[in-house]
Amino acid sequence: MKPVVPLFALLLLLPAAAVSAAPTALPAAALLPQPIDSLQEKIRKPTKNRPAQTIKKAYDALREGKTAKARSTALALKDNATFADFAEWIIAAAYFEDARKAFQKRQLAEVERLARASVAATGRIPLVNPYSPLLKSLAREIAQAELLSGSAFCAAKKWKPCRDRLELAFQRLGLGNELGAIRPQFLSDYGLACGKAPGELCDPWLQRLVSFFPKNSAEVKTLLAGAPDFERRVPPGHARATRSYKAPDLDQTAFDGPMTQYLQQKYADAVHGFRQFLDDYPRSTYRFRARYWLAQALTQEQKHDEAKSILDKLQNDGPLTYYGMLASIASGRDLGEPIDGSIPSVFSSDAFLTPQEKVRLSRAETLLAAGAPELAAIDLRDLRARDPLSSPFLLYLAMLNHEAGNHSAAFSILSELFQRNYAGVYTTYVLRLIFPVEHLEVIQQNAQENKLDPILVLSLIKQESGFDSGAASGSGAQGLMQLMPATAADVFPELSRVELLAIEANIRTGTRYLGRMMARFNGNIALALAAYNAGPNAVDRWVKGAPQQRGLLEFIESIPYKETREYVAAIIRNYFWYSRSLNWESQKTLPYFWNVYGPPEAPGGILPVAGPGPAPGGTTEEE
Repeated sequence: MKPVVPLFALLLLLPAAAVSAAPTALPAAALLPQPIDSLQEKIRKPTKNRPAQTIKKAYDALREGKTAKARSTALALKDNATFADFAEWIIAAAYFEDARKAFQKRQLAEVERLARASVAATGRIPLVNPYSPLLKSLAREIAQAELLSGSAFCAAKKWKPCRDRLELAFQRLGLGNELGAIRPQFLSDYGLACGKAPGELCDPWLQRLVSFFPKNSAEVKTLLAGAPDFERRVPPGHARATRSYKAPDLDQTAFDGPMTQYLQQKYADAVHGFRQFLDDYPRSTYRFRARYWLAQALTQEQKHDEAKSILDKLQNDGPLTYYGMLASIASGRDLGEPIDGSIPSVFSSDAFLTPQEKVRLSRAETLLAAGAPELAAIDLRDLRARDPLSSPFLLYLAMLNHEAGNHSAAFSILSELFQRNYAGVYTTYVLRLIFPVEHLEVIQQNAQENKLDPILVLSLIKQESGFDSGAASGSGAQGLMQLMPATAADVFPELSRVELLAIEANIRTGTRYLGRMMARFNGNIALALAAYNAGPNAVDRWVKGAPQQRGLLEFIESIPYKETREYVAAIIRNYFWYSRSLNWESQKTLPYFWNVYGPPEAPGGILPVAGPGPAPGGTTEEE
């Protein structure tokens, strides 16, 4: 039986809550297990549910910009018990889109009418469905309409209602920590409104907004353009006199000792130190690292049989981890040998689902069968792993999220299953969920233009965003390739912050920037990846302070930023698994990532992918 796999060692899934107790077993005979692939086929079978087909048509019309058709189609479901909330949401979005078009045409009175209609439809959502997953986003939806309405008042030189309406929107967004969603145009209007019609909230809001956005940013400049005397009236805030630093964990300090000894070629001391570490911290997130480097130290001490035994067990215990991959390479075993080719059996429901979860699960299944994965993803986004929910059901839930394109949620659920040591995750079927393929055509095109390996770009996107095009980090990085707005502006100055979230624009910008990092570091992939995450100046410092003969693995271990170290390792691990599943024409070796003589060989092509390619171990998984 495999031991519990830590999240750090997995390096492939998004963080999930730690398991505080063993999952509660289902009551006997509550559910019958079914092969997960048969349930997946059932979900893919087109539904005859007429309301589900109708809401899909309304949503499709909205995406195509056919707002009148979207409203009229959704209107038919206003009294439908299952889809009324989505109907109101689509109606509200259609009114908002019409309001935006009216604003562009300077039909300012019409903007106010349409914005009010959008707010009214949004406000009906909690009345028609108290179970709705849309409840969490109501404040943001209303705020967007208020921002547009306020800007229309400013365009009409009605300064007080402009100011008041914008302040309402700011407050709603502030409560949800979403002030970053405010476009510069609205900030400019607010600064102008406060300059023309000062109110008691002007200075507090100006101060908060100036503090929120980066100094000298376009947002701050446009905000203050209309209120030039603000900085004279309000002095800058006081800087912190001290800064606190998080002390390293005890296990990290304990690991650093033998790792340093290994890098200093004191192999006997390193063997002793790694053994002591594993005795003292048997469940540390660094234990896979310690086991791998213990084997390497033993190899240096010519204890090859013992080293191979450690590597074999490491690969068996963590076949999908970075260190499990390294163990496979070091021992010469096939990468996918420990992965089971069987199809897991799962439960399609769970006795411990809450009423709200049950409602959302049922509707998500219906929407997936109706061909509306984007709507299904909304219902699934808050169905998360909890201790009482059974592992077979959680794997089913991960599959649903995969079908809905909600890969980040699938990764989070799979992280929980790895922590539980659920055998079903060590299968070739689950490899498809762990390593999804999205936007391959766009990736290939932009990779070729920037002389990049498309598998490398795919592996990076998986690690950066989990293929969530709307992903936004706490530091402000955006989109699939998690680009900072300042970085994107340096690459393509004409690209706006909002445009950066578009899939094609984000990949185009990210690949161009990654290409720059590759050129800066002479084709060394590991250094370029580290620079993409931590910045090129940091990598320059690390390179200057490193021994001349250091190799790839030693470089990764010596990266002082934990996040960057795990990031580079994870992308390399992703690359090896993706290159197998996508029929990559030539398997790469570790030196491919550590080029020190010039750019690596030009990447080959990728075969067209309709489904997963050959699975690890040489077998082919069928859809």
